Amino acid sequence: MIPFYESVIELSSMQGITTCAVMAGIDKAKRTIEVGCGPGRHSQMLASNFVQPGGVLVSTDISGGMVKRLAQNYFNNSEFSMVKGNLFAADTETDYCNLENKCDLEDIIA
Repeated sequence: MIPFYESVIELSSMQGITTCAVMAGIDKAKRTIEVGCGPGRHSQMLASNFVQPGGVLVSTDISGGMVKRLAQNYFNNSEFSMVKGNLFAADTETDYCNLENKCDLEDIIA
């Protein structure tokens, strides 16, 4: 699944992610969160091209396998991770798929 995702899905959605980043102005943001980062091709592109010195990009995914793949891809292919002061941390141990929803919708709507 991951090779197909990386070679087809991520590549075909790169223009949409780039357009969203430009329209959202993340090059001027101090903090940006990327939800559903997958194996990290978009994360690398955003970090290398949009995040300014002192800025923060937090890339998240519900799949531990995707976060592990992000960690592999990030350290092997990203010049951004080699810049002094940049930080990369990955939580590949927490299973976020089995968390209980502690939110009561009635409390939010009321």
